[in-house]
Amino acid sequence: MQYFYTLLIVFTAAQLRAQSPDEDLRKAKLAAERLQLPANSQLQDQKKIAEKMHALISNGASRLIKNKPYSAEGTTETVQVLADGNRILRHNLTKYYRDSAGRTRREQTIEALGPSSPIATTQMIIISDPVAAVDYILDPTHKTAQKFSRFPAASDEAPHPETGEKRTIQGLECTGTKKTSTIPAGKVGNERPITIVTETWYAPAIEAVVSSTTSDPRFGQTTYTLRNLVLGEPPSDLFELPSGYTLENRP
Repeated sequence: MQYFYTLLIVFTAAQLRAQSPDEDLRKAKLAAERLQLPANSQLQDQKKIAEKMHALISNGASRLIKNKPYSAEGTTETVQVLADGNRILRHNLTKYYRDSAGRTRREQTIEALGPSSPIATTQMIIISDPVAAVDYILDPTHKTAQKFSRFPAASDEAPHPETGEKRTIQGLECTGTKKTSTIPAGKVGNERPITIVTETWYAPAIEAVVSSTTSDPRFGQTTYTLRNLVLGEPPSDLFELPSGYTLENRP
């Protein structure tokens, strides 16, 4: 279970970075930096790891977005090319739901190498309810739920990405931005500068990123795409604690 939560912390940090524009991106990066676990973590209590997961979620997606309900699937694909030309492929699927009150549900399915096994698939469901000021982290495999109290999310203005090219994606008008950052030679032991390029397409109509590609020589190319977008109110029971789960309250 410790590996399960640790894996989800790392993946959620990466997803938040890919999907969060401007201020939300800054919060996600800060949360990820604070919550990175060492390779040989001494945290044996899975509840503590779940608390870290909750803190990462809350810091990375703290804005309350009302009256823009939708459902969609987000895919995150990573292609890493090794020195001998071999490639490592990763594919992760996330289902998103948001209602008019600003409640959200995220169902994450993750493919990753286990500690001593080939590729395994794990799933976690995250429900954020700013109306009731609670969050739930559900483990569908073991039918357990962690419940966290939270501060009410701020209902601030939507971020305004830099003006760029316009494009229609999934039937929505999106604004594209392209950012390039460089790690100077010697900064992380690198002999030459490392250039990282990120291209993002943001849809103001739903206040969400619908497409993002990051090319980083250290990790390969990561592509995030929002698909099967449906505008409208999702079923209300998606944002409630399902029956049959063992509930544990966390302060």
